[in-house]
Amino acid sequence: MHRRTFSARGGTAPLTWGQLAIWKTIAWMGDEAHYFNVRRLVDLPEGVTVHAAVEAVARLVTRHEALRTRWEAGAEEPSQTVSAEGAVDVLVVPVAPEGARESAEERTVAQAAGKLPGADGMPGRFTVFAHGDTALHIGMVVTHQAVDSWSMRVMERELRLLATGGQPDAEAWQPRDQVAVERAPGGAARSKGALRYWERNLEKAPATMFGPSPQGAAEDPERFVRLGMDSPALAIAATAVADHCRTSVSTVLLAATSAVVGRFAKRDSAVLQLIAFNRVDPRTDAMVGSMTENALFTVDDVDRDDFADLVTRTHDRAMLAYQHARYHPLDLDRLLERLTEQRGARPDLGCFFNDARLQDRWPDTLEPLPTEPGAVERLRARTRIHVEGTWAAQDATFFAHTTYSPDSARFFVMADTLLLPRTGIEESLRETERVVLDAALRLAGAPTPPEGEK
Repeated sequence: MHRRTFSARGGTAPLTWGQLAIWKTIAWMGDEAHYFNVRRLVDLPEGVTVHAAVEAVARLVTRHEALRTRWEAGAEEPSQTVSAEGAVDVLVVPVAPEGARESAEERTVAQAAGKLPGADGMPGRFTVFAHGDTALHIGMVVTHQAVDSWSMRVMERELRLLATGGQPDAEAWQPRDQVAVERAPGGAARSKGALRYWERNLEKAPATMFGPSPQGAAEDPERFVRLGMDSPALAIAATAVADHCRTSVSTVLLAATSAVVGRFAKRDSAVLQLIAFNRVDPRTDAMVGSMTENALFTVDDVDRDDFADLVTRTHDRAMLAYQHARYHPLDLDRLLERLTEQRGARPDLGCFFNDARLQDRWPDTLEPLPTEPGAVERLRARTRIHVEGTWAAQDATFFAHTTYSPDSARFFVMADTLLLPRTGIEESLRETERVVLDAALRLAGAPTPPEGEK
C-alpha cells in the first residue's frame, strides 16, 4: 500500500441537486448500496512508472473535492464536508503482462462489490496494476454519491495526463461551486420552472404503467431480473432509422423502448424517467461530482404503426424532458406528495431508460442493412440473450439501458417479475429489436417477416 498526503481547500456545504438525488436512492438501497458503486479501469500509456501512477492518483484526489468528501444526514437535508488535509492509500498489485487487463478488470469488479465509503472515510479506492516498476492500469472504484459516469470519464482522462507529467489546463469546478449556483435566485427559479413541467405532465399521464408492485409478497432474491441482449441487428437497424429520421441512435432506442413499454403495459402512452447528465454549464465539463437527475419523459400514441413518426415525436419530447431535469429533489418530493393526496395514489415513476454509451454511432465498419429475407434472418439469428443479474429489491419496475459495443447493440432490461415475468423480459428485448429492424426494412422498401415468423 502506498500512502500519499494531500492539502487543499476544504469546508462544509449542502449537497448539489445531483448529489441529493443519488443520496436518496443509495439510502433506499441500504446494505445493497454497493450496487451503485461506479468502476473504471484506466489503460495507461507505455512507460509510466509505479511512482508516477501513484502520484497521479494523489494529484487527482487533491484536485477534485468530491474524492475527499464525506456526507452526513441532517435534520432537514444532508451535508457534505470536504477534507482539507488527509491521505489517500493506493494499492499496488503485481500482474503478469499476458492477461494483465483481464486480471485487473476482475480485481476491479470484485472491489466494486465492497462498501464505500470505506473505513478510512474516503469515497473511492484506487489500485495500480503493475509489472515490475511499470504501471499498466489504474483501477478506480468510487461511490456514486461522489461521481457519475461523466465524472469517471473526466478522471480517466486526467489520470492519463497526470501519469505522463501533464497538467489539466484550469482549476476544476467543484460541487461546492455548483451548490452556490443552484442555491442562488437563478437556480431556484430554474427548479420551479422544471417542477411546473413535471406537474403539467404528471397530471395528464397514466397513473401507472405496469401497475403498482404487489405489497406483502414473500422475499425472493430473484424477483428483479436483468437480461442483456447483444444484437448486431439492432445496431444496424437503429443506425438506418436514425439516418432516415436525421436524429440520434439514442432517440431511436428511446422510441423503441416507449413502444415496447406501451405494448407490454397495454397503454397508448409511455411515461419514462431518463437519466440526465445536466452538464449544461461549460464549467461543469471537467467537474468530478454527481450531477445526474431524472428527467420526466412522456409520449402519446406509442401504439401507432408509423415508427418513424414516433421517433420524431420522441426527439421533441426528450428535448423537453432534458430541459426540465435540473431541480431540487426535495421540492420534487413535495410535489409528488401533493399529487398523491389529490389522486389518492402516488404517481408511478418506476419505468426508466438510460443510454449509458459515450458515443452515439458505431464505426463505419458496421455492415449495411440487409434487405434480402434470408440475409435478414441470418442477421437476426446472431442475437444473443443472457442473464445479467438478479436482486431481491430495486427502486424500478422496468429499467432499460444500453452500453457501447463496437459491433452490436448491447441492450438490457431489468424488471419486477411480479409485473413482467422473466419470459416477458426476454420478449421485450426481442420486441425492441423487431420494432426497429422492421421499421428499417420498411423505410428501405424491403419486405418484413410475417407476424408469425418474427
